[in-house]
Amino acid sequence: MFDVFGELHSIFKSLWRQVVLSETPHLDPPPNQKDGRVSSYANDLHAAEADKNGSNTRLFTFRGISVYASDRSDISDGEEFSCTLIDLYSAWLSVVLLPQHPDLSVRIQPTGVTQTILEGGLPLPSELLEHDVVLVPLNSDEDQGGHHWSLLLIETGRQLAYHYDSNPGINHHHAVAFQGGLEALTNTKWTLLHPQTPCNPTGVDCGPIVLCLMRSILHRVIAARAQGAPAAPDFGDADFQPRNERRLLRALVASLELSLCNN
Repeated sequence: MFDVFGELHSIFKSLWRQVVLSETPHLDPPPNQKDGRVSSYANDLHAAEADKNGSNTRLFTFRGISVYASDRSDISDGEEFSCTLIDLYSAWLSVVLLPQHPDLSVRIQPTGVTQTILEGGLPLPSELLEHDVVLVPLNSDEDQGGHHWSLLLIETGRQLAYHYDSNPGINHHHAVAFQGGLEALTNTKWTLLHPQTPCNPTGVDCGPIVLCLMRSILHRVIAARAQGAPAAPDFGDADFQPRNERRLLRALVASLELSLCNN
């Protein structure tokens, strides 16, 4: 069972300690992280100026991701998630969860990079192969995002790709395109699998499901690595609650915005 209150407590506790109290020793970049992108919240957060996009006020910028009032509105029940929300959650995972496991090299592909590759038919970047695990959020609208979200999990060492789609079929061509890109990059055959994924009965909760999948997959991979076994790929019986994911993300945005106001 998903413990939303535990997750909310973890968010507030980690952000309070790392932003307000500036206690960030465990967020130093591991030696094998070439780009050094893991750093403290205190260095990554900066207050937004009086920047407005029409009437859409910029709330804050986190790790280069500008979050606007419209993004906060997109968290509400019945709304589709923007690319910004997916990237914000990915960045939060990158600085809170991943540094605790420096022996595991994980890349969460930014949505803008993925959209550029898919829209332009560009080759995949070779640095993807430098990581053990790559998570790629896919969107049915390459130009703007905000339609249907799914998630591609790439295990580079096993030449496997898993496509998690809560509305199967919509983003299948994107997953196939990535499979072809991986084969062209490595000159070897890759296998594309379609694990069991929680369904999206509302039609607008694919974004929250992708967030829960990212976190759940990383926890499974970390646990499986400790046991020396591959992670179980299926999540068909998982009790994903999209509303809880929206509450979690709303708390994250509120915490980051509050932290900026207090620094």
